[in-house]
This record gives sequence, structure tokens and C-alpha cells, in this order.
Amino acid sequence: MNLVKFKDVLENPEKFSGWLYSKSDMLYSDSDVIFYVADINLTPEAEKQEREKLLVSGWFSRISAEDVEDVVINASEQLVDPSIDELLKAINYYLVNDAFIEF
Repeated sequence: MNLVKFKDVLENPEKFSGWLYSKSDMLYSDSDVIFYVADINLTPEAEKQEREKLLVSGWFSRISAEDVEDVVINASEQLVDPSIDELLKAINYYLVNDAFIEF
């Protein structure tokens, strides 16, 4: 798992997979995030322990990489070349409402 800035995720959502973890409820362009991808070679118990390590370290599962990409696509269909701020607004709206924003 590599630490990345959320802005990088918004600019290239197709490059990421797994579940996005962050240390805060709201996401900002400079938020540090990581993506966790389950290791199919681990037993279910060992895989659960890996996720629990993240929680103990203060990382919380926020949204799947696929959902991030869907939110970016949805915003791009409504706006011509959405800004990072507009994408952030769309993502945070999605996190709170479990729905796409209407611009």
C-alpha cells in the first residue's frame, strides 16, 4: 500500500483499485489516502487482520476505487472538464448521501 494524495486519485482514478482508506471523514485534494486490495492468498482470518491493522492505525475505509471512478465520470458528464474542487465536492457529496451530485 502506497500513500498518495487524493488529488492524484481524482486526476487518474482508473489507475487505482481496491478500497480507499483515509484518516478523515471529508476528503481534500491534499488528503493522504491509501488503497487496500485484499490478498487472495491469505486466509479470511489473516485478511481480516490486515484490515484491522489499518483501523488500529487510524485508517478508515471510505469508498471503492470503482466508485471514485464512477463519481468522476458522472461529474465529467455534467461539466466540461470539472475542476479538482468540483470533483472533491462530488466525492464528498457521494460519501455523505450515497448518491451522485447534480451540478
